[in-house]
Amino acid sequence: MSVRRALGAMSAGETVDVAPFGGIDIQEARRAWPLLASSAAAVLVVAAVVAVVVGSPANDGPPTAVEPGQAQRIPPVFGYRANDAATMLQALGLRATVRNQDSCEVAGRALGTSPATGTAYSRGEAVTVLRSTGTHPLAYCAYPPERVEAWAFLDFANGRGPAPPFAERVSLWVDGEHTATLTGDQATDPTAWGDGSALQRLASDSRQVSEVNGRYVSPGLTTEPDDGTQFLCGGQELPLALSGRASQLIYLAIPADGVFGHCAFVNVFRTSGRIDAVVLRTDEGGVRQPR
Repeated sequence: MSVRRALGAMSAGETVDVAPFGGIDIQEARRAWPLLASSAAAVLVVAAVVAVVVGSPANDGPPTAVEPGQAQRIPPVFGYRANDAATMLQALGLRATVRNQDSCEVAGRALGTSPATGTAYSRGEAVTVLRSTGTHPLAYCAYPPERVEAWAFLDFANGRGPAPPFAERVSLWVDGEHTATLTGDQATDPTAWGDGSALQRLASDSRQVSEVNGRYVSPGLTTEPDDGTQFLCGGQELPLALSGRASQLIYLAIPADGVFGHCAFVNVFRTSGRIDAVVLRTDEGGVRQPR
């Protein structure tokens, strides 16, 4: 199936789901709320714009072909640390190097590649990974510690980083349903979270790549404090057992063909710095009453 090119600057006809170390599959687009890190500090919006300009940040795994017979394509590096992205690209047969790029994104994160994601390549060709410096001459960069924590949680979800600190008991929720209570040790194993968990959803969304006006565009990371009053996916509310508690909202905005639509919010609750509850809220399955 060929890729439908979008007409609007913030729309895309198809998304590309890139499985870790697998091929690119063209699928029907997930409709998403196209929020590109807008709720982080204003300077982080500057960082997001810079990242897109220099090479469309993207994520995960080596695409073998967009369609049968087509050339191999440079995979996305969204969600990677720059050095890890270079290692991944070298494993594909590319001559990967790292170059610093001024950006207010967390220092060390991969902003994109040059040539950009989706560019055809042959083994032995050169590619440069653009690494955020955490500074920018045109902006005052002051990302909060919560953004560092959000990237670390995404690294854990993708199997590219250690587990965060967990409490003795960790309560897991999906769309108003209590799915499990894990011990702190169990929570460090992503497979213990079960199918459809918040970890699985974050990992899946981080691999979404949209084609927008002929360019491949990856998600944008949003994180901010949430007391339960933030935009509710499909009417999903926080469970009553957690209502009134402050949490950290983590959201991956996937550029797509609509202002509202498919979305997934992850709320991370902490006590004394340790995670004791994680809630996934999506717009799937209709509105449910929290339990």
